[in-house]
Amino acid sequence: MGKLAEIKDMEEAVENGSQEAKEFIAFTKRQAEHNALVEKLLKIVAGCAIGVVAVAAVSALILVPRVSALVSDANAITAQAKEMMPQAAQAVSDAQQVAQQLKDANPQQLLENLNGLSQQGQQALTESMEELKKAVDVLESIDIEALNEVNPSDPEIRKYWDLLRKRAGLPSIYTTISGLEGNKELQRKYIIRERQVELAIEGDRYFTLCRRKLASSVLKDATIWGLNVRGGDLATNSFAYTDFYKRTGLNDGNPADRRIWKDCYSLFPIMQTELDKSPGLVQNSKW
Repeated sequence: MGKLAEIKDMEEAVENGSQEAKEFIAFTKRQAEHNALVEKLLKIVAGCAIGVVAVAAVSALILVPRVSALVSDANAITAQAKEMMPQAAQAVSDAQQVAQQLKDANPQQLLENLNGLSQQGQQALTESMEELKKAVDVLESIDIEALNEVNPSDPEIRKYWDLLRKRAGLPSIYTTISGLEGNKELQRKYIIRERQVELAIEGDRYFTLCRRKLASSVLKDATIWGLNVRGGDLATNSFAYTDFYKRTGLNDGNPADRRIWKDCYSLFPIMQTELDKSPGLVQNSKW
């Protein structure tokens, strides 16, 4: 029997209401529903597969360049590390040598020596500060220079002058200079001299001479004194102490190389810019 005949028989059976035909029709419907579900499932699986492939492709596009860059950086770091290996080895070698030297030199003894030096330095600093404080106390307590101008016989002059010299380990000046006490002119002379010695490297001398109006007599046409730079052997650049440290005038005291002093030097000039700002200002005399 051919397929067409079978289909015709099935249609006739359905029309006649055969129970077998009805069961067959129900079966075919279920089969059709099953086939539809299988088709949907296949489509879902196919879609997931395409998604996975797409994700893999995107990941490859993004990650591969980054991985390549990381690999390149790693190679560069490895190369740098190889270049630094000799330096690191040298540093380790140096550290080992230092450690061995410290071990051979007895670290405990080194620490004791350093502590000793530190204590000596601290003691010297403390003593210097104490001496400075004493000097400041004396100078702030009373100005013997001003006191001499008011009353040269005031006993406070000798009291504080002696304290100042005692700090430097010097005896009272009144025991070395006869006729000094109570003599205004003589005390003034040696007080100024005391300032010259006490403040030798403080830059005070010039201003003291200007303040006391002594610069014109002390500095004008005065020889510029210094060390005897020609006192050594120029061939060997060796300087004999007895010659080099001999007080010597500039160019042997040549008049052309002496100090120049003008009376206007006693006061500083006022800058022109300041005069321009304040028309009421008057320039200092002789400038």
